[in-house]
Amino acid sequence: MIENWTTPHEFTAQEKNLYNSIIGLASQALASYQLRQAQMEAEQRFRTLVENAPEAIVVFSGETGLFMEANQNAADLYGYDTPEELFGKHPGSDLSPEFQPDGRTSMEAAGGYIMEAIEGGTPVFDWMHITSQGKEIPCEIRLVRLPGGDIPIIRGSVTDITARKTAQDTIVQGDRLKSEFLANMSHELRTPLNSIVGYTDVLLMGIDGEVNDEMRIDLEAIQENSQTLLRIINDILDLAKIEAGRVIFELSEIDVKTLLEDVVRNNAGLLVNKPVEMLLEVKNKLPKITVDAGRVEQILNNLVSNAVKFTKKGEITIEALTEDDWMVMKVKDTGIGIHEKDLQVIFDEFRQADGSHTRTAEGTGLGLNITRHLVQLHGGIIEVESEMGVGSTFIVRLPLVTRISPEITVKISEKANGDTGGLQKPKEKKKSTISKRKLETSAQEKENGKKVEAKIADFTKELKHVMPASEPDKRDGKGNSKK
Repeated sequence: MIENWTTPHEFTAQEKNLYNSIIGLASQALASYQLRQAQMEAEQRFRTLVENAPEAIVVFSGETGLFMEANQNAADLYGYDTPEELFGKHPGSDLSPEFQPDGRTSMEAAGGYIMEAIEGGTPVFDWMHITSQGKEIPCEIRLVRLPGGDIPIIRGSVTDITARKTAQDTIVQGDRLKSEFLANMSHELRTPLNSIVGYTDVLLMGIDGEVNDEMRIDLEAIQENSQTLLRIINDILDLAKIEAGRVIFELSEIDVKTLLEDVVRNNAGLLVNKPVEMLLEVKNKLPKITVDAGRVEQILNNLVSNAVKFTKKGEITIEALTEDDWMVMKVKDTGIGIHEKDLQVIFDEFRQADGSHTRTAEGTGLGLNITRHLVQLHGGIIEVESEMGVGSTFIVRLPLVTRISPEITVKISEKANGDTGGLQKPKEKKKSTISKRKLETSAQEKENGKKVEAKIADFTKELKHVMPASEPDKRDGKGNSKK
């Protein structure tokens, strides 16, 4: 029975408790309703964002990996009519080939990326998906864990990168064809150029008769420019081989001090009539290292010739020492220096430091690029320090334990008795596929008659492959031209 209170009533303690309970329950119900409404609105906003996203969006459980949500773009990408057809599917087992391009199984790779996202990471990676029709599609995927909830929920953004991959493959193919063209063309140019150099040497030696002063000036100009062109062609050929992955290293154990002495001697001719002194400093007794001796000498020759080019007076110092696990070789000059902004580009192809001096300095901008590649293929590092008006120091670090790049073919010389970093010598001696690289002769070597004669002998052998076999001999037994 409900009492009719017409007069003021004093609530009892029990009535007050009941009233407060009703008010509390109502407040809780209202708060729960408002929270549910907010959740529904948030879910609707999220669903709207997913459905209207320009890329394919999928949402899946971090525990099971099964799809819970998807937009129409995802359905279209995977070859389904509606997003609901994707629900309950696993991206690793149902929508991917058994193996990914990196060799891992799709389930193993997917599990690793999902775990990274669960732990708070945002992995971005390339992935090979497969459509309901069995067509493989290269994709880029970004994963992120959604906030809240005891069960981890992962959102994935999937982008079809077929066009990008096709463009990349086209670029790679173009680079390969360019490198092959340069390698073949450089070889075709070098063969007749060697003939020009050889015939010029023959004329300068007077084999065809006496050479007067005017003729000698012309012949020496031909010789000098032919050598310059030959160096350019050799640089292009080296770069083409490096880019095409056709470099072969012949490893042998070398004494670094002896190598540096050869470099100083071979480049001494570059300093003729120039007020520049070349110094050699070996800080301590150096251990032997296993490298391609010809390539390391090429590295140092490039750096020394570069130092000579930009040093008008002063000193060029070649230094060698060991630091931790590295053999360190430095080429230091007192030249014009390199501007700080140019330090980032001097190792690029066809690039030289900006400034007025580059308008008079010879070179194609390939020397330092080739040098960097050769150092890196040895597992080493090249650095440069420079100050305008003071000079530059190029620092080459080669590992004491051989770490040759897997990109190149390696031949182990019988002289390589040191630590080759796990590289094995061949059990059978095979015929070398390349000859040792011939370095440029210095001015002093050109004055040495025996070496000139040896060069002419080599040229004569090569000439047999250049001249037609049916061409009659135009010289008599004494080496004179037949009239």
